[in-house]
Amino acid sequence: MPDATSYTWTVSGGLSITSGQGTTSITVSTTGGSGNVSVVASNACGNSSASNKWVTVSDPPTAPTSITGINMVCTGTNTTLSASGGSEGSGCVYQWGMGTTVGSSIISGATGVNYTTANLSSNQNYWVRRIGNTGCTNTTGGVTKSVTVNPNSVGGTAASDQTINSGSSPANITLSGHTGAIQWQVSTNGSAWSNISGATATPLTSVQMGALTATRYYRAAVTSGACAVAYSSMVTVNVFP
Repeated sequence: MPDATSYTWTVSGGLSITSGQGTTSITVSTTGGSGNVSVVASNACGNSSASNKWVTVSDPPTAPTSITGINMVCTGTNTTLSASGGSEGSGCVYQWGMGTTVGSSIISGATGVNYTTANLSSNQNYWVRRIGNTGCTNTTGGVTKSVTVNPNSVGGTAASDQTINSGSSPANITLSGHTGAIQWQVSTNGSAWSNISGATATPLTSVQMGALTATRYYRAAVTSGACAVAYSSMVTVNVFP
């Protein structure tokens, strides 16, 4: 309207006027919802028809609070990490990177809530944050997670075969060339195995094996961190009656 002398503003929905009523522009705040903004201009001749504009209010994303997923893997394998906690707001993309400092070493193309790492050969740290992609384009803070890479389990070589008389105890059995934690096992037939209680170091001692009256077979089950178990070579203790 030409020669307008005042303006009457009204808002609806989650909107409220914080300043500017009666002038050519207003400042609007939101209590959490979208709404309509309407203005009527006035001059000495009367009032104009209302002009309306719908205002869409977007919620900004907030920072994720944790990264979930397996944090211990074997050499040459990967893991899938997931951002958790916080809010995506009205819409966002994710940004993943490597290192302990959020914002460093950004991983190109990693924009989803989940990220599958490359096959790993050493320990690595990862971070994630959210970036709004609707009306809100804020970048949130982020969180980090460490992934530990264990060497693959190696069973090694157990030594050595023996022949003893019935009622005698075998000599110590040693293990070499292994990688991982040891659990010695015994078998009566070389196929069905059971753990020897407390036998978790090399050598497997004569006392731990005890006096034998029949042939026995021994091996070590070796496990490196979360990696699959590997078995040592087998030692046979032949017992003569």
